[in-house]
Amino acid sequence: MQIAESVERLPGARLAGFLDDAYAAQGSRFDLPVLGSLQDWRTLPEDVLFLNSLYTAKKMRVYRDIVHSLGIPAERWATVVDPNAVLSPRAQVGRGVYVGPGVIVQPQVVLEDHVCILGNSYVAHDCHLERYACCANSVSLTGNVHIQTGAYLGANVSVRVGLQIGAFSTVGMGAVVLADIPPGEVWAGNPARRLRTAEG
Repeated sequence: MQIAESVERLPGARLAGFLDDAYAAQGSRFDLPVLGSLQDWRTLPEDVLFLNSLYTAKKMRVYRDIVHSLGIPAERWATVVDPNAVLSPRAQVGRGVYVGPGVIVQPQVVLEDHVCILGNSYVAHDCHLERYACCANSVSLTGNVHIQTGAYLGANVSVRVGLQIGAFSTVGMGAVVLADIPPGEVWAGNPARRLRTAEG
């Protein structure tokens, strides 16, 4: 819903609705129209753009594969920066990116395609977030942090300067990350420690 409300706040933009397999038969969600299932994207007019909202801890690899399998052309992906976010003009932003309300993105940050940064997060200078990486609300990334493909950082996670979060890893909410996290692992705590291998 946060993404939908950001779209509604954008000057000149109109939210057409959702594509959602679970709600397609009901025809609405959050009092907003459900236009069909995910595969129905082909039936929509060419001026309708899309934004991925499939981001959940432990399912990032699955969601990445779903989005990739749809075959939506690159030019049909919208990038949405909430009007209440602060995005440096010196940041590099890909397609299908969402930057939520209250987010601050500093210079020399790279946000690759389909990155999601939810409300009130802080991304300091020279951070690099690879495709499908997701920061939940109020994540804090200090300078030169590298978040690899499909990693999910829970709400209120803090990451020390210069660290790397491995691909498809999950960092639990409130964690304080003081060391690199290898790909495909689940970490949590203060300081963050390895709990197990990520599912999937």
